[in-house]
Amino acid sequence: TRVLRMCLIQGFSLGSLHIFIFLWSPLLKEFAEGASLAGKTQLLGMDEHNAPAYGLIFGAYMAAGVLGGFCSPIFRKFVSLLMSPLSKASGAKTAVVHGEENGMLRSMD
Repeated sequence: TRVLRMCLIQGFSLGSLHIFIFLWSPLLKEFAEGASLAGKTQLLGMDEHNAPAYGLIFGAYMAAGVLGGFCSPIFRKFVSLLMSPLSKASGAKTAVVHGEENGMLRSMD
């Protein structure tokens, strides 16, 4: 059913997000150790002790999330324009509203 599919999608997406959150810190620490062994002194996202600057990296994730939130409505409009039919000749779709004046029909435009 649709509810089961939605639950599975939500569970898998949140599960992958939590796995990422759990594993990103050790991975960054391992990257920092590899970069310091390679002799690179100044890298973006590293502090003065060649450890990951977790605050800067987390702030970059948050900024990317905010930017995505601002761009999302524009992207949705663009995708809906691409996916909508070119002509509206098929007529307006209607929806039945239960509980209002014996199933009144409303236009979905």
